Amino acid sequence: MQKFLIIAANKGVSLNTLSFRSPTHIYRSDASLHGLGGYNLLTGKAWRFELSIHLMNRKSLNSLEFIAILLSIWIDYVNNKITAESWILSQSDSTAA
Repeated sequence: MQKFLIIAANKGVSLNTLSFRSPTHIYRSDASLHGLGGYNLLTGKAWRFELSIHLMNRKSLNSLEFIAILLSIWIDYVNNKITAESWILSQSDSTAA
């Protein structure tokens, strides 16, 4: 608690972390043994990545699902669409990812 209070005293606390907010970015992604894909539910921007033959069956499906979740967020991050106050919800059909 003392660490939190020191940070709060020096940097302040965003009120957005203390109250309920709906997500500003909602992503859905999926993976198969042949590739990855996803889209932004609010903007409709979609992407897909086909795995080359030498990469197929080299990783577990759960790891590909996790990579797809990260890629969905990363695409908007590199395009400066995610700010410090963004709230992100990234969904997949894999509970393990």
